[in-house]
Amino acid sequence: MIERVDGYRPDGTRAGVTFVRGEPIPKELLHPVVEVAVRHADGTFLLMRRDLDKPGFPGCWEAGASGSVLAGEGFEAAARRELLEETGLIPENLVEISRNAYGAPDFLYMVSYRCDYSGDKRAVRLQEGETIDFRWLSPSDMPALMATAEFVAPQAARLRENGVLG
Repeated sequence: MIERVDGYRPDGTRAGVTFVRGEPIPKELLHPVVEVAVRHADGTFLLMRRDLDKPGFPGCWEAGASGSVLAGEGFEAAARRELLEETGLIPENLVEISRNAYGAPDFLYMVSYRCDYSGDKRAVRLQEGETIDFRWLSPSDMPALMATAEFVAPQAARLRENGVLG
C-alpha cells in the first residue's frame, strides 16, 4: 500500500506538498511522525519490540507506538491510529508532551504523546511486520534498558528530555 504524507515546515505547519512515504523528502520539508508512550494505571510502561526486518532499529525495544502521519490526518488522530494498529489498545487520554523538528538524517517533525491505560495488560496485540513482542516495565527499570543498544536510542533521549518517566 502506498502511503502519502503531507510535507511539514520546521515551524509545524503543513507546506501544501504531499509525498510518498519511503521516497526522498522534498528539500526543506519534514516528514510528520507521532510516538505514544503508554503508562498503565499501575505505573508501568508498555514496551514494544520492533520487527527484525524493520529498516530502523530492527529488534529494538521502544516505548509504545510510533508512525507516520498520513496525508490529511491530524497528529492526535495519527497517534490514536498508530497505537491501535501496533498495540490493539485504545488510549483513555492523550497528553501531548513535545513537538520537535529534526534535520538530517531523518528530517522529521515529531509530536510525542503519553497516554494512560487501565485495562488488561494482556490485551496488547502485535502488528505483523511491525512488532514481535511486548512487555510492561517499571519506570525505575526503564533507564537501564534505555542505556543499552537494545532500545531505540533517539527515543530514549526524548523520553529523558521530556520527563516521561518521572
